[in-house]
Amino acid sequence: MRSLRIILIASLLLNATFVLALAFRPGKPQTSTASAPDQPRVVTRRVVERVENKVNAAGSRELIKLEWRNLETEDFKEYIKNLRAIRCPEITIRDIIIADINKLYAARWKRLMVPEPIKYWEPWDFSAEYNDPKIRLQKIELDKERAALVRELLGVEYEREMRQQSLSWSWLDREDAFWDFLPADRAAAVRAMKDKCRYLTREIEDRAVNRPLTEAEKKECDRIREQEKAEMSAYLSPEEYKGYLMRQSATANRVRAATLGFDMKEDEFVAIVYAEWHQGQTPEDTQRERVEKVRSVMGDERYAEYLKTKERDFQDLMRFGLPLDLSRDSIAAVYDLKKAAESQANALRNDASLSVEQRTAALQAIQAEAQKAVSAAMGEAAYNSYSRGRGYWLRTIGRPPPTAVPPQ
Repeated sequence: MRSLRIILIASLLLNATFVLALAFRPGKPQTSTASAPDQPRVVTRRVVERVENKVNAAGSRELIKLEWRNLETEDFKEYIKNLRAIRCPEITIRDIIIADINKLYAARWKRLMVPEPIKYWEPWDFSAEYNDPKIRLQKIELDKERAALVRELLGVEYEREMRQQSLSWSWLDREDAFWDFLPADRAAAVRAMKDKCRYLTREIEDRAVNRPLTEAEKKECDRIREQEKAEMSAYLSPEEYKGYLMRQSATANRVRAATLGFDMKEDEFVAIVYAEWHQGQTPEDTQRERVEKVRSVMGDERYAEYLKTKERDFQDLMRFGLPLDLSRDSIAAVYDLKKAAESQANALRNDASLSVEQRTAALQAIQAEAQKAVSAAMGEAAYNSYSRGRGYWLRTIGRPPPTAVPPQ
């Protein structure tokens, strides 16, 4: 019995020792989730690599404490220097500095628009920002000054940086996507030439607020663009220049914009751009040959379709119909109906053999038939939207011809 008691006591002592060891084992501090406020979930597409740097605290008398107030200064150049000193990524530096610059210039712009003190009883022109040429010029100058400051401090173009943070999509974004034919360094050099040309011509255009450009200003803009072409052709190889012409030139952009809805092939596009690029710059015979080259590449049927696609009425219909998922055939059918109805209506209005009453009845019949046919081609929902807006011709084509006023 005594030996059994000794064994039992020893077992209890061992268990107690084990419990105490578990209770005082070092580990992660436990936190209460009940009292902790909900933390926002941060979503990022960056891959974060955890790096642990061992600090020899025993060999250092003082640990450096990093505080933001030690970095931030009123001098932008010093501020950038401080950020680079702590190895802040350049993209983050740009975001920080441009955000501060935007706040600075936004405050200046608001002081121009709403001078203090504000008197609530005084009239206020809410459209002054858009209609007052003096205010528009002030805003243009502030925009230029801001862009120049960003360029000086960070070596980047303000407009391009802002587009990277915007949900909108412009022709400049499409232009940025068309540099696949050049290495990055050469693309950057050509982009700088384009930015320079755009900046110089915009300066001239900005001076012409609420008025057309003078002939001298037009010639100066043309000279700047011709200089840009000369610099491009001198810098790029013939093959690279062809790539630039097909992707980045104003001619290529104009062809793309004017052929919405046309199933363009690459060889057709190249032939069209070459023909339009040289338009007005080559003898008439040579230009005729280029047009014939386009026709030969496309074939007569597709060339006729291409010419129809370029017409303004067809493009207006395309811009209306494509977002509504109308087929190109449906849009083309409406275009043909419009042309046919307008042709018939014009012939009736000029037919002196018919009385006014007869012409009026015939015009109204054309209008009713056109409305019925367009509705069938588009579908009811699209037709209702079209007839209230861009399809104004469906409401006016049946109007009676004007009655001749007898001579006094």
